[in-house]
Amino acid sequence: QSTWGTGTFFRDGTDDALVWGTIAGPRISEPLAAYADLSTARVTRGLWAVCDELSGPSRRKGSIAIVDSWAWWASHGEVSAAGKVHFVDSSDTDTLTVFLDDFIRPPGEPKNIVDVWDCATKARMPLERALESGFLVAVSPTDAVLDDAYFVSAILNCTRAWREQQRRRVSRPEATP
Repeated sequence: QSTWGTGTFFRDGTDDALVWGTIAGPRISEPLAAYADLSTARVTRGLWAVCDELSGPSRRKGSIAIVDSWAWWASHGEVSAAGKVHFVDSSDTDTLTVFLDDFIRPPGEPKNIVDVWDCATKARMPLERALESGFLVAVSPTDAVLDDAYFVSAILNCTRAWREQQRRRVSRPEATP
């Protein structure tokens, strides 16, 4: 049975890992070894190993559902660096990865729930750039309930922003991601 498609992102300050094949949310008090008993689980350790698995030649097309640790984020001051990890590849001109959340705040606000990493540069991506590039959607729960086409429109807007970034990159090839 394939473990692709669902997983739990584990953080404990020293060991970042994606545990594939489970949606059992991580607990702060449990070490990564707690997932070893799951016969369906497969562990990818380290930010860049996860990044490599989600991008590049081994990447698969489709949707992925990843559970994060809200408790980890909350216990670390609700700052972006402790938030939900979202990997993007600014060099990939074929694939747009989109992260939707109702707790994405404008750049500059101290509390933010997403931690964006660029697989191409192996560095954090500034929140402002991630929003402008179409990688993030700040979801309005009220609008999402009232508008049947809310998420379709959000994805279309992301696609437009991303394509505009791609068009600018082609017109300025010397610009770096």
